[in-house]
Amino acid sequence: MPPALWVVVDDGSSDETPAILDDYRSRRPYLRVLRRTDRGRRSVGPGVVEASYAGLGSFDLGEFPYLCKLDLDQELPARYFERLLGLMEANPRLGTTSGKPYFVDPRSGALVPEVGCGDEMSVGNDEVLSHLVLGSAAIAWGYFGSRLRGASRYEDPGFRRFLRRYQHACLLHGKREATRRADLAQAAVWSRAHAGELKESSK
Repeated sequence: MPPALWVVVDDGSSDETPAILDDYRSRRPYLRVLRRTDRGRRSVGPGVVEASYAGLGSFDLGEFPYLCKLDLDQELPARYFERLLGLMEANPRLGTTSGKPYFVDPRSGALVPEVGCGDEMSVGNDEVLSHLVLGSAAIAWGYFGSRLRGASRYEDPGFRRFLRRYQHACLLHGKREATRRADLAQAAVWSRAHAGELKESSK
């Protein structure tokens, strides 16, 4: 399943990347290359976020029903996107989904699953939905670290309450069970909110 648009952000590379991208762009009509100037220093975390936002700002999000962010260190199996899109089409409540990350063991060549990636989380996504699943230390650091920095809070009080309840449930029951309970509780809420859309699609 080829993409409708693939934006590649060249974040100031100084090697042969531009020439390689030009070659691919000449053979892939859906490929768009966005070049950024070298910021003069390595910026692992913030640099990825800046490049992502630059890519997002280069097209109209409303033109596309699905969005995916990829890094160059990922190797995807055949029919990966076809299968993910099939899952999302079958369940309109899915807001984000992914596969599971594996590393290749250098000695045996076997695939080793990344630790801490359960069925309840969407991996590699920079959005809130994948960041709801947190360990107790991360939750504590998030609360106190944000308060010390004076970070702004989500403007939606209802979402803040939902997030807090979910995080507490993760600490009490574990991520998998907390996610299962949240999913069941939100099913009715989602159905009520989208009742009109569901009627239209069934005509």
